[in-house]
Parts: sequence; C-alpha cells; structure tokens
Amino acid sequence: MSSAAPASDPLLLALSPTEVDIVSSIYQHRLLSTAHIAALHTPAAHLRYPQRLLAGLEKRGWLNRVRGRPPARQSLWFTTEAAAKAVEAADIVSRPYRMDALRATGPLQPHTLGVNDVGVAFVAAARRLGHECTPWDWHHEVAHRVSDRPRPGFRADLVVDALLSCTIREQGQEAVILRFVEFDRATESVSTVIAKLRGYAAFHTYEPKTNGQSGLAWKARYMAYPKILLVLAGRAEAALDRRRDTLLQLCRADPVLSRAAEPLAISITTLPALQREGPFAGVFRKPGALNALVDVLGRAVNGREDGPPHDAPPGLAQQKASRR
Repeated sequence: MSSAAPASDPLLLALSPTEVDIVSSIYQHRLLSTAHIAALHTPAAHLRYPQRLLAGLEKRGWLNRVRGRPPARQSLWFTTEAAAKAVEAADIVSRPYRMDALRATGPLQPHTLGVNDVGVAFVAAARRLGHECTPWDWHHEVAHRVSDRPRPGFRADLVVDALLSCTIREQGQEAVILRFVEFDRATESVSTVIAKLRGYAAFHTYEPKTNGQSGLAWKARYMAYPKILLVLAGRAEAALDRRRDTLLQLCRADPVLSRAAEPLAISITTLPALQREGPFAGVFRKPGALNALVDVLGRAVNGREDGPPHDAPPGLAQQKASRR
C-alpha cells in the first residue's frame, strides 16, 4: 500500500511508517473506527495488532478516542491538535476541518463514519481485484460553485459528500475513475435528496460569468464529469431497498434529472450491499434501467457493458484527487 508521504517532520520521525499512515489517514478522514483502520492499514494482521498501535499512539498524545453509538459502541479515533499540526507541517495533507470530542460525539458522527465506510469498501475491493484505491483517495465535503447569483432558497454551492478516485487495472492498461459520492442516511425526505441531485445538474451546466472565466466550470477541475454514486444507509435493508426504488423512479420522472441523465450517470446502491459485495459487483441500479444491476463502471452483471468502462483513457493518473 502506498504511504501517505515521507515523514519529514521531526515529530513524525519518531513513528513507524504504518503509524504515520494511520495518523495521516485519521486526520484526513476526521473520524475512523478501529475496524476502519485495520481494513485500511493492517488487513492481513489480527485485530490485536492495530489495537496495540492505536493504544500506543493515544498514550503518546497522537490520537484521542470516543465511543461510538449503540449497539456497537466501538472506539472511534481522531487526531489531537498536536498530531494535526505535525501532519500539516510534514506536507502530507492539509484540511481546514478540525475534529474534537464534541464533534466526534455529535450528530454528524454517523454520516462521517458512513462516508468512510464507503471509502473502506472501495479500498478493500480494489486491493482484492488488483486495482488501486488507497486510504487517501477519498475527500470529504468538496465544494463546487453552481451559480453566480443564487435565487432565494437556492444554494450557490454544491457540497459533495465525498470525491473518490480509483485506478482501474485491466488487460494491461490503467484508467482513473472519479466518483461523486452522496451518502444518505434517510434523515431527510426523498424530495430533499432529489433537490440535492439537481445540484449536480446545475454544476454540469454552470458557466461562471465573473472573474474573467469562461466555459463550463467543471472542465476546469475534471477531465471527465464524475459519475454520481448515491449510497443509502440508516435503516433496515428492506427499507433501504424501498427507498432506493422510490428514488430511482423519482430520478426518472424528474424533468431536470431526466434531461441530464446521460452526463450525470446516477447510480444508487445501499451500504449493506456495497459492503457485502463490493463496488465492482452488480450492486448499483440506474434510473433508466430500474431492474438492471451494474457495477461501479456501469457494466451489467452478465458482462455486457452499460456504457464505457472508464471515465478517462489509460495514463491519466493526473485525474487522481490530490492528497493535499
């Protein structure tokens, strides 16, 4: 697995490479469980090994922990202020967000952990299949401007829950895919979810008229418009399946989303299915084909492709989301 970066900061030099990776990934992803860390950094080891590493990092002042919500009550880890400053000083990654005990136990805890569940599922599946997705290949709350003059009740920014990248290695070639990840815990109405998806349509057509910019805004950031993965969680699996089917029908009926169906390429799955089978299995459904199961590349489970397998031609490694 690729390391985050050389531990050039004097404080980080006291840590092993695995410890540096653990601290930097916890810093980047705000809040990770012991199970997350084991899956990301020590997948072949017994759980006691990452537990010892984490306990040692806590004792030395690198990490703090809180208890997760019932029923699991698992340990959830976040970096101390000193650790965050050391990661930034080492030029590994820099994030304006700071996690603390109050935020770690607050109402956003399940959402943060859920987004990280998605990232961990991609890392595990990519490792198993020979692709590449590292602990630094998803980024939380990536903002995109979608309007110069927002109307009352209309947001000027689209904040994507996560931007995720993965290098696909097949038939001797490599290609990088980018995905916008929306994570829905069923705490909002389906109409609110549809409104959020409309924000992606707005971003796809947005042309800034200020600061001398011209052309579509997304083309200044991406070589291909990232496809959208909507991941549902927060309820029993049967209820999630019903919510998925409702959202698929609403996407198909919505005039904005139906017109933009091809460039947006919305796919919907549930977190249990994603964790159980992985993103390269047929766990996604698309509004235009309600009964067809496809993988994250848009390929039907019977092997027939439901569109291009990749978003970019081989060699476009620069499409990977920056770790900075």
